[in-house]
Amino acid sequence: MSYKEDDNLADGLDEDLNVGDTSNDNTGLTLDNSVNVDESNEHDTEVRKRIDDLIEKKRLKELLDDSDDW
Repeated sequence: MSYKEDDNLADGLDEDLNVGDTSNDNTGLTLDNSVNVDESNEHDTEVRKRIDDLIEKKRLKELLDDSDDW
């Protein structure tokens, strides 16, 4: 069934339907510089290094604990 065959699909819709501004004009937008990317990247790097250090420390501790079984 095509749209033309079923013209009652639009029944009940207001003919003066206002959809608002659809111009997609984004010139009034401003960039929010509240997050400093360089500081964020530096912090992420420090956190990853700390996580890697802790994982390595845990791995070495498990190796030492396993050596007691000999």
